[in-house]
Amino acid sequence: MKKVIDEWDPLHLFPCAPLDEYEQEVHLICKRLEACPPWRKPPALDDLAGFIGYVCCECNHYPRGLAVYRAIADKVIHAVKNAPA
Repeated sequence: MKKVIDEWDPLHLFPCAPLDEYEQEVHLICKRLEACPPWRKPPALDDLAGFIGYVCCECNHYPRGLAVYRAIADKVIHAVKNAPA
């Protein structure tokens, strides 16, 4: 999932920023997903998109729009589903 966020580079900080620039945001997204283990219903795409948008962009006063957040949330969900166990 870190790769998805780094490739997105929500604040356009790369290549100047350190490689761990979005570590806190990735940590918060992981914690959000951990709150929904497999025996619970996963977060809806729009819910996860809103959360990702808030922690990656809006709390930094750099809104990107729900369509962008949905696309990233979809990539995050895909990355999590395809991650080795």
